[in-house]
Amino acid sequence: MSRSQLYAFALEQIVDREGDSEITDQLNAVYADHDSRLDPGLAAAQAEAVREQW
Repeated sequence: MSRSQLYAFALEQIVDREGDSEITDQLNAVYADHDSRLDPGLAAAQAEAVREQW
């Protein structure tokens, strides 16, 4: 089993066991205390890279 398959399986097990709403609640609690916006310079570089690639 590859590492990515193992990760996907583990994540699936967590979601099955704990349910989507509990995970969402926990993530919301984490991001409520931290700014999760992407740095404007990084966002611009990412947008430029995507434009060049496509």
